[in-house]
Amino acid sequence: AMAAGSMDTSNVCEGCGADDWSSGVLGLDVCSSCGAVKSFTGSLNFANKLQRAPQPQQQLAVRSRQLLRVRPDRQLTTSGRHSVLADHRRQQRVQRCREAIGVLSASVRIPETVQEPALALLVRHCNRQRAFPRQAKRLKRLVGACVLAASARQGMGLTIHEVAAKTNLPVGEVKKQVWKVCKLNGIRLVRSQENVEAMLQRLCNALRLGEQRAAVCDAAKQLVLIADESWIATGRMWAFIVCAALLLALRAYHYIVDAEALGSAIGVGPATINVRVAELKRILVSLLQTLPWGHMVTMNNVHVYLLFGLEFRSVLVPAAREL
Repeated sequence: AMAAGSMDTSNVCEGCGADDWSSGVLGLDVCSSCGAVKSFTGSLNFANKLQRAPQPQQQLAVRSRQLLRVRPDRQLTTSGRHSVLADHRRQQRVQRCREAIGVLSASVRIPETVQEPALALLVRHCNRQRAFPRQAKRLKRLVGACVLAASARQGMGLTIHEVAAKTNLPVGEVKKQVWKVCKLNGIRLVRSQENVEAMLQRLCNALRLGEQRAAVCDAAKQLVLIADESWIATGRMWAFIVCAALLLALRAYHYIVDAEALGSAIGVGPATINVRVAELKRILVSLLQTLPWGHMVTMNNVHVYLLFGLEFRSVLVPAAREL
Protein backbone atom coordinates (compact mmCIF):
# COMPACT_ATOMS: atom_id res chain seq x y z
CA ALA A 1 0.00 0.00 0.00
CA MET A 2 1.15 3.54 -0.72
CA ALA A 3 1.75 6.02 2.12
CA ALA A 4 -0.90 8.63 2.86
CA GLY A 5 1.34 11.59 2.08
CA SER A 6 2.31 10.21 -1.26
CA MET A 7 -1.17 8.94 -2.28
CA ASP A 8 -2.48 10.35 -5.53
CA THR A 9 -5.66 12.37 -4.61
CA SER A 10 -6.70 13.05 -8.14
CA ASN A 11 -8.90 9.87 -8.19
CA VAL A 12 -10.54 10.37 -4.67
CA CYS A 13 -14.16 11.45 -4.26
CA GLU A 14 -14.41 15.00 -3.00
CA GLY A 15 -17.57 14.23 -0.97
CA CYS A 16 -16.73 11.10 1.04
CA GLY A 17 -13.09 10.47 0.28
CA ALA A 18 -13.68 7.04 -1.25
CA ASP A 19 -11.87 5.92 -4.37
CA ASP A 20 -14.47 3.43 -5.63
CA TRP A 21 -15.99 4.68 -8.90
CA SER A 22 -18.56 3.21 -11.24
CA SER A 23 -19.76 4.22 -14.67
CA GLY A 24 -23.07 6.09 -14.71
CA VAL A 25 -25.86 6.32 -17.26
CA LEU A 26 -24.34 9.26 -19.14
CA GLY A 27 -20.94 7.66 -19.16
CA LEU A 28 -19.63 9.75 -16.23
CA ASP A 29 -17.84 8.30 -13.23
CA VAL A 30 -20.12 8.02 -10.10
CA CYS A 31 -18.90 7.40 -6.53
CA SER A 32 -20.13 4.01 -5.27
CA SER A 33 -20.32 5.25 -1.64
CA CYS A 34 -22.13 8.62 -1.82
CA GLY A 35 -23.29 8.77 -5.45
CA ALA A 36 -21.38 11.96 -6.27
CA VAL A 37 -20.53 12.56 -9.89
CA LYS A 38 -16.90 13.15 -10.75
CA SER A 39 -16.36 16.64 -12.15
CA PHE A 40 -15.50 16.95 -15.84
CA THR A 41 -12.60 19.25 -15.12
CA GLY A 42 -11.04 16.79 -12.76
CA SER A 43 -11.36 14.08 -15.36
CA LEU A 44 -9.52 16.26 -17.83
CA ASN A 45 -6.79 17.05 -15.35
CA PHE A 46 -6.46 13.38 -14.55
CA ALA A 47 -6.21 12.54 -18.20
CA ASN A 48 -3.59 15.19 -18.80
CA LYS A 49 -1.45 13.87 -15.93
CA LEU A 50 -1.24 10.41 -17.44
CA GLN A 51 2.02 9.75 -19.21
CA ARG A 52 1.40 8.00 -22.49
CA ALA A 53 4.24 6.36 -24.39
CA PRO A 54 4.52 7.28 -28.07
CA GLN A 55 3.04 4.70 -30.44
CA PRO A 56 5.26 2.99 -33.05
CA GLN A 57 3.22 4.51 -35.90
CA GLN A 58 3.83 7.99 -34.56
CA GLN A 59 7.56 7.33 -34.33
CA LEU A 60 7.57 6.15 -37.97
CA ALA A 61 5.77 9.30 -39.11
CA VAL A 62 8.24 11.53 -37.29
CA ARG A 63 11.17 9.63 -38.78
CA SER A 64 9.72 9.96 -42.27
CA ARG A 65 9.36 13.72 -41.88
CA GLN A 66 12.96 13.98 -40.75
CA LEU A 67 14.14 11.99 -43.77
CA LEU A 68 12.15 14.22 -46.08
CA ARG A 69 13.95 17.19 -44.64
CA VAL A 70 17.36 15.62 -45.21
CA ARG A 71 16.91 14.03 -48.66
CA PRO A 72 16.46 17.28 -50.67
CA ASP A 73 19.82 18.47 -49.36
CA ARG A 74 21.45 15.23 -50.45
CA GLN A 75 19.79 15.46 -53.86
CA LEU A 76 20.97 19.04 -54.33
CA THR A 77 24.51 18.03 -53.41
CA THR A 78 24.49 15.16 -55.92
CA SER A 79 22.97 17.28 -58.69
CA GLY A 80 25.51 19.97 -57.94
CA ARG A 81 28.33 17.50 -58.48
CA HIS A 82 26.82 16.35 -61.76
CA SER A 83 26.39 19.95 -62.94
CA VAL A 84 30.02 20.74 -62.12
CA LEU A 85 31.20 17.66 -64.04
CA ALA A 86 28.94 18.52 -66.97
CA ASP A 87 30.28 22.08 -67.07
CA HIS A 88 33.85 20.77 -67.00
CA ARG A 89 33.19 18.39 -69.90
CA ARG A 90 31.47 21.16 -71.82
CA GLN A 91 34.43 23.49 -71.35
CA GLN A 92 36.80 20.78 -72.54
CA ARG A 93 34.74 20.18 -75.69
CA VAL A 94 34.44 23.90 -76.40
CA GLN A 95 38.20 24.25 -76.02
CA ARG A 96 38.69 21.33 -78.39
CA CYS A 97 36.46 23.01 -80.96
CA ARG A 98 38.30 26.31 -80.50
CA GLU A 99 41.63 24.64 -81.20
CA ALA A 100 40.25 22.89 -84.29
CA ILE A 101 38.90 26.20 -85.63
CA GLY A 102 42.30 27.81 -85.09
CA VAL A 103 44.09 25.03 -86.94
CA LEU A 104 41.71 25.18 -89.92
CA SER A 105 41.84 28.99 -90.10
CA ALA A 106 45.63 28.91 -90.19
CA SER A 107 45.71 26.20 -92.87
CA VAL A 108 43.37 28.07 -95.25
CA ARG A 109 45.15 31.40 -94.58
CA ILE A 110 42.24 33.52 -93.39
CA PRO A 111 42.38 36.21 -90.65
CA GLU A 112 41.94 35.27 -87.01
CA THR A 113 38.89 37.52 -86.76
CA VAL A 114 36.77 34.68 -88.13
CA GLN A 115 37.54 32.34 -85.25
CA GLU A 116 35.27 33.83 -82.57
CA PRO A 117 32.18 34.10 -84.86
CA ALA A 118 32.80 30.55 -86.06
CA LEU A 119 33.06 29.28 -82.47
CA ALA A 120 29.89 31.13 -81.45
CA LEU A 121 28.03 29.59 -84.40
CA LEU A 122 29.35 26.13 -83.52
CA VAL A 123 28.31 26.43 -79.85
CA ARG A 124 24.85 27.67 -80.83
CA HIS A 125 24.45 24.79 -83.26
CA CYS A 126 25.53 22.24 -80.61
CA ASN A 127 23.21 23.77 -78.02
CA ARG A 128 20.28 23.40 -80.37
CA GLN A 129 21.26 19.82 -81.10
CA ARG A 130 21.99 19.26 -77.38
CA ALA A 131 25.25 17.50 -78.14
CA PHE A 132 28.85 18.30 -79.03
CA PRO A 133 30.64 16.20 -81.63
CA ARG A 134 32.84 13.50 -80.11
CA GLN A 135 34.14 11.71 -83.19
CA ALA A 136 36.98 13.37 -85.08
CA LYS A 137 35.23 13.15 -88.45
CA ARG A 138 32.06 14.79 -87.19
CA LEU A 139 34.13 17.49 -85.51
CA LYS A 140 35.97 18.25 -88.74
CA ARG A 141 32.72 18.48 -90.69
CA LEU A 142 31.12 20.84 -88.18
CA VAL A 143 34.21 23.01 -87.77
CA GLY A 144 34.62 23.30 -91.53
CA ALA A 145 30.99 24.29 -92.03
CA CYS A 146 31.09 26.91 -89.26
CA VAL A 147 34.36 28.42 -90.50
CA LEU A 148 33.01 28.59 -94.05
CA ALA A 149 29.75 30.22 -92.92
CA ALA A 150 31.48 32.75 -90.68
CA SER A 151 34.02 33.69 -93.35
CA ALA A 152 31.31 34.14 -95.96
CA ARG A 153 29.35 36.44 -93.63
CA GLN A 154 32.51 38.52 -93.09
CA GLY A 155 33.13 38.94 -96.81
CA MET A 156 36.07 36.56 -97.16
CA GLY A 157 36.91 34.52 -100.23
CA LEU A 158 37.01 31.05 -98.72
CA THR A 159 35.56 28.24 -100.83
CA ILE A 160 34.02 24.94 -99.84
CA HIS A 161 36.63 23.09 -101.88
CA GLU A 162 39.44 24.55 -99.79
CA VAL A 163 37.69 23.48 -96.59
CA ALA A 164 37.17 19.97 -97.95
CA ALA A 165 40.80 19.72 -99.06
CA LYS A 166 42.24 20.90 -95.73
CA THR A 167 39.97 18.64 -93.66
CA ASN A 168 40.47 15.59 -95.94
CA LEU A 169 36.71 15.23 -96.41
CA PRO A 170 34.63 14.79 -99.57
CA VAL A 171 33.03 17.97 -100.84
CA GLY A 172 29.59 16.33 -100.61
CA GLU A 173 29.90 15.75 -96.86
CA VAL A 174 30.96 19.34 -96.28
CA LYS A 175 28.01 20.53 -98.39
CA LYS A 176 25.55 18.53 -96.30
CA GLN A 177 27.00 19.85 -93.06
CA VAL A 178 26.88 23.44 -94.33
CA TRP A 179 23.25 22.94 -95.29
CA LYS A 180 22.43 21.57 -91.82
CA VAL A 181 24.15 24.44 -90.05
CA CYS A 182 22.43 27.05 -92.22
CA LYS A 183 19.02 25.43 -91.82
CA LEU A 184 19.22 24.97 -88.05
CA ASN A 185 20.59 28.46 -87.37
CA GLY A 186 18.71 30.41 -90.03
CA ILE A 187 21.74 31.52 -92.08
CA ARG A 188 21.92 32.32 -95.80
CA LEU A 189 25.30 32.20 -97.53
CA VAL A 190 24.83 34.80 -100.26
CA ARG A 191 28.13 35.80 -101.83
CA SER A 192 28.49 39.54 -102.35
CA GLN A 193 30.92 41.66 -104.34
CA GLU A 194 33.08 41.82 -101.23
CA ASN A 195 33.50 38.05 -101.31
CA VAL A 196 34.45 38.21 -104.99
CA GLU A 197 37.11 40.86 -104.34
CA ALA A 198 38.55 38.87 -101.43
CA MET A 199 38.75 35.71 -103.52
CA LEU A 200 40.42 37.55 -106.41
CA GLN A 201 43.04 38.89 -104.01
CA ARG A 202 43.68 35.40 -102.65
CA LEU A 203 44.09 34.01 -106.16
CA CYS A 204 46.47 36.81 -107.10
CA ASN A 205 48.51 36.14 -103.98
CA ALA A 206 48.70 32.47 -104.86
CA LEU A 207 49.87 33.38 -108.40
CA ARG A 208 52.27 36.02 -106.99
CA LEU A 209 50.77 38.62 -109.28
CA GLY A 210 52.41 41.97 -108.56
CA GLU A 211 52.15 44.16 -111.63
CA GLN A 212 48.77 45.30 -112.97
CA ARG A 213 46.97 43.49 -110.13
CA ALA A 214 44.38 46.25 -109.70
CA ALA A 215 43.57 46.35 -113.44
CA VAL A 216 43.29 42.57 -113.67
CA CYS A 217 41.03 42.35 -110.63
CA ASP A 218 38.83 45.17 -111.92
CA ALA A 219 38.35 43.38 -115.28
CA ALA A 220 37.61 40.10 -113.51
CA LYS A 221 34.96 41.78 -111.32
CA GLN A 222 33.22 43.15 -114.41
CA LEU A 223 33.25 39.69 -115.96
CA VAL A 224 31.63 38.27 -112.81
CA LEU A 225 28.89 40.90 -113.13
CA ILE A 226 28.36 39.89 -116.77
CA ALA A 227 28.08 36.26 -115.66
CA ASP A 228 25.42 37.25 -113.13
CA GLU A 229 23.46 39.27 -115.69
CA SER A 230 23.61 36.48 -118.27
CA TRP A 231 22.44 33.81 -115.75
CA ILE A 232 25.71 31.89 -115.94
CA ALA A 233 26.17 32.08 -112.19
CA THR A 234 22.59 31.10 -111.33
CA GLY A 235 22.60 27.79 -109.52
CA ARG A 236 26.33 27.43 -110.05
CA MET A 237 29.23 27.35 -107.61
CA TRP A 238 30.70 30.81 -107.48
CA ALA A 239 34.32 29.65 -107.19
CA PHE A 240 34.41 28.42 -110.80
CA ILE A 241 32.85 31.67 -112.06
CA VAL A 242 35.48 33.80 -110.30
CA CYS A 243 38.31 31.58 -111.54
CA ALA A 244 37.04 31.75 -115.11
CA ALA A 245 36.69 35.53 -114.96
CA LEU A 246 40.21 35.94 -113.58
CA LEU A 247 41.63 33.59 -116.20
CA LEU A 248 40.09 35.66 -119.02
CA ALA A 249 41.27 38.90 -117.45
CA LEU A 250 44.82 37.55 -117.17
CA ARG A 251 44.79 36.55 -120.84
CA ALA A 252 43.55 40.00 -121.77
CA TYR A 253 46.61 41.48 -120.05
CA HIS A 254 48.88 38.92 -121.79
CA TYR A 255 49.52 36.68 -118.79
CA ILE A 256 49.97 32.99 -119.61
CA VAL A 257 48.14 31.04 -116.89
CA ASP A 258 46.33 27.75 -117.32
CA ALA A 259 43.19 26.62 -115.52
CA GLU A 260 44.97 23.87 -113.62
CA ALA A 261 47.42 26.26 -111.95
CA LEU A 262 44.63 28.64 -111.08
CA GLY A 263 42.32 25.96 -109.73
CA SER A 264 44.97 24.32 -107.58
CA ALA A 265 45.23 27.52 -105.54
CA ILE A 266 41.73 27.00 -104.12
CA GLY A 267 41.32 23.26 -104.55
CA VAL A 268 39.06 23.11 -107.64
CA GLY A 269 39.51 21.12 -110.84
CA PRO A 270 40.35 22.67 -114.22
CA ALA A 271 37.57 20.99 -116.18
CA THR A 272 34.71 23.06 -114.76
CA ILE A 273 36.79 26.25 -114.99
CA ASN A 274 37.27 25.66 -118.72
CA VAL A 275 33.53 25.14 -119.14
CA ARG A 276 32.79 28.47 -117.43
CA VAL A 277 35.46 30.17 -119.57
CA ALA A 278 33.72 28.90 -122.73
CA GLU A 279 30.36 30.21 -121.47
CA LEU A 280 31.82 33.64 -120.73
CA LYS A 281 33.49 33.73 -124.15
CA ARG A 282 30.17 33.00 -125.82
CA ILE A 283 28.58 35.96 -124.02
CA LEU A 284 31.46 38.26 -124.94
CA VAL A 285 31.34 37.24 -128.61
CA SER A 286 27.62 38.00 -128.65
CA LEU A 287 28.36 41.34 -127.01
CA LEU A 288 30.92 42.34 -129.67
CA GLN A 289 29.25 40.94 -132.79
CA THR A 290 26.85 43.88 -132.89
CA LEU A 291 29.73 46.12 -133.98
CA PRO A 292 30.57 46.65 -137.70
CA TRP A 293 33.75 44.61 -137.29
CA GLY A 294 32.06 42.06 -135.04
CA HIS A 295 32.57 39.25 -137.55
CA MET A 296 36.27 39.34 -136.71
CA VAL A 297 35.62 38.31 -133.07
CA THR A 298 35.68 34.58 -132.45
CA MET A 299 35.90 32.26 -129.47
CA ASN A 300 39.66 31.95 -129.95
CA ASN A 301 40.53 35.66 -130.03
CA VAL A 302 37.82 37.23 -127.92
CA HIS A 303 40.30 37.96 -125.13
CA VAL A 304 42.03 40.44 -127.48
CA TYR A 305 38.88 42.60 -127.63
CA LEU A 306 37.90 41.96 -124.02
CA LEU A 307 39.03 45.31 -122.57
CA PHE A 308 37.20 47.24 -125.29
CA GLY A 309 34.01 45.31 -124.61
CA LEU A 310 34.25 45.93 -120.88
CA GLU A 311 34.84 49.65 -121.37
CA PHE A 312 31.69 50.08 -123.48
CA ARG A 313 29.66 47.35 -121.80
CA SER A 314 26.78 49.65 -120.84
CA VAL A 315 26.32 50.58 -124.53
CA LEU A 316 26.71 47.11 -125.98
CA VAL A 317 24.57 45.15 -123.50
CA PRO A 318 21.14 46.36 -124.81
CA ALA A 319 22.03 45.15 -128.32
CA ALA A 320 23.55 41.80 -127.35
CA ARG A 321 21.52 38.73 -128.32
CA GLU A 322 22.69 36.56 -125.41
CA LEU A 323 21.78 39.12 -122.73
